[in-house]
Amino acid sequence: MYQTIVNNTGHKVKFGSSLVYDNYDKNLNDNYKMGRVEIVPGAFTEYTFSPNDKNSLVAGLRGDYHNTFGFFATPRLHYKYNLTESSAFRLSAGRGFRTANPIIENSSIMASSREIVIHNNLLPEIAWNYGTSYTNAFEFFEKEMTF
Repeated sequence: MYQTIVNNTGHKVKFGSSLVYDNYDKNLNDNYKMGRVEIVPGAFTEYTFSPNDKNSLVAGLRGDYHNTFGFFATPRLHYKYNLTESSAFRLSAGRGFRTANPIIENSSIMASSREIVIHNNLLPEIAWNYGTSYTNAFEFFEKEMTF
């Protein structure tokens, strides 16, 4: 990862890359054999604009190439406004993807007598996420807390 400022500390830029390698070899009885190798190289960039102590805007873009499913672009945008020194309002939006591991993620159903059917050609899960939050830090009985 590389990070630098542009002109002044109100403008920051990050660049980076990653490589994910996963080798799955899972079997459920003799009926379901799940084996796959995932190789996902990726790169990202992120720009942070902080014109003052109250406002901050982060825009990011990530690109990954999955050896089975191809190219994925995952943008994101975050805004933060500090109402006071101890409280902040946030907005965020972004995209994400992942591949499922149905046996590992649903181990609780393995203890039942249900018939388990898993399709062999599972596609990746792709989601657009967005939200807002308000946080406030305070002291309660001499302990720092956040709401």
